[in-house]
Amino acid sequence: MDLKPADLNNIEEYLQRFERISKDNNLSTEQTKHLLRLFAHNNESVAQWLTRHNELNPSCTWDILKNDLLKEFLSPYWKSKKYSKLFKIQYYHGETVPEFIGRFQDLLKKNNIAFTVPDPQHNLLKELLFSKLPDSVKRVLNKKPVSEFPTI
Repeated sequence: MDLKPADLNNIEEYLQRFERISKDNNLSTEQTKHLLRLFAHNNESVAQWLTRHNELNPSCTWDILKNDLLKEFLSPYWKSKKYSKLFKIQYYHGETVPEFIGRFQDLLKKNNIAFTVPDPQHNLLKELLFSKLPDSVKRVLNKKPVSEFPTI
């Protein structure tokens, strides 16, 4: 019962089936959450989100996890709000490039935005990060394509 990318179109239906199976097998909350993380391995953004959610909320109930998951992957309002924060990030005067990249990554983590190489939005996020750098830094970095920067 792997969670495939196409299942995100019907995430509510997928969670209903998953919940029914976990209840039929008398799984504990911890077992249910662990099993969902295992089943999400085919969907990088969900897998990362579940891992971060578990790290930040290790003792949450199944209902809280389910509701948070639905908010994250169902509601367009939640997506637009978190991405608007990302687009508003600014490079501070006197800030080093590694410091800026660190703040950028912290913002990605805080907003549960996947940013690993297999994720389709990875290159878009690199381009966004690059676009926020001052022109003087861009000129120095422009000697190499953005794809050669493995930092994020």
